[in-house]
Amino acid sequence: MVCFFAVLSMAALAADVDGIVAGLQAKYETVNSLGADFTQEVFSKSAKKPFTSTGKVFFKKPGKMRWQYAGENKGAEPPEGAQPLQDELISDGKTVWFFQSDLNQVMERKADSSMSGISTDFLSGIGSLKKDFNVKLASSTTDAHRLELTPKQPQPNVKRIFITLDMKTGIIVKTSVEDPLGTVTEVSFRNVKLNVSVKDSFFEFGAPKGVSVIKQ
Repeated sequence: MVCFFAVLSMAALAADVDGIVAGLQAKYETVNSLGADFTQEVFSKSAKKPFTSTGKVFFKKPGKMRWQYAGENKGAEPPEGAQPLQDELISDGKTVWFFQSDLNQVMERKADSSMSGISTDFLSGIGSLKKDFNVKLASSTTDAHRLELTPKQPQPNVKRIFITLDMKTGIIVKTSVEDPLGTVTEVSFRNVKLNVSVKDSFFEFGAPKGVSVIKQ
């Protein structure tokens, strides 16, 4: 009898997860673009304190993103609400640029799902949670669900991902990516705005004069 109820509980939990994922996918299918403030914390086993950074991030389907880290504004004209920036991580869906203003250089590489831990792929219109991950409910409160995602196919930079879903708004408010070495990158999103007006050209990068371009 105990086993019977255990099976029922597992089936009910699986149904809950399926419903949560279905609702999340349905929500983001209606979203073409997104803008938010973010706080990023990187926890490393070799560091006593996390490395923290803040800024603005924009996503647009398919696969476009632009992370602006706080500092002096340079480069393309940002959309309304964008903050001054120091470093930038940009992708037009085909190419990824990481501009480091203090080093006066930009790292350029082809876009792929492993470079950002895949979590941003879902936000920017690439990927399907159930297709790409084994998903289970890590925790649940009256305010939020926390899902644990394990890639079905091995990823060089991703061991697992946690996403926190706000139950009132139905949107993702936090992601946590753990790599195979145990480094955890947590990103919290605030002031999230859906379907913001942002041009495709905002997700392109042209190196300023004198900036070294390093292709990977």
